[in-house]
Amino acid sequence: RPASAAHGREQVKAPVRQPAMPLLQIRREAAVLLPGCSIRRLLFWRYLLVFRNNG
Repeated sequence: RPASAAHGREQVKAPVRQPAMPLLQIRREAAVLLPGCSIRRLLFWRYLLVFRNNG
C-alpha cells in the first residue's frame, strides 16, 4: 500500500459542472448534421450517438 493509505482514505472527487447544452438541443443539432442518428443516455451522465451511413 502507498504511504498515504496508511493515514486513512482521502476523498477524491471528480470535477463536475453543469452541462453547456441541454440534451434536447444536442439532439436537434445532431439531427441536422447526421440525419437518422440516435442519441441514448448512458450511465454516469454519458451519451451515445449512433449514426449509420447507408449510402
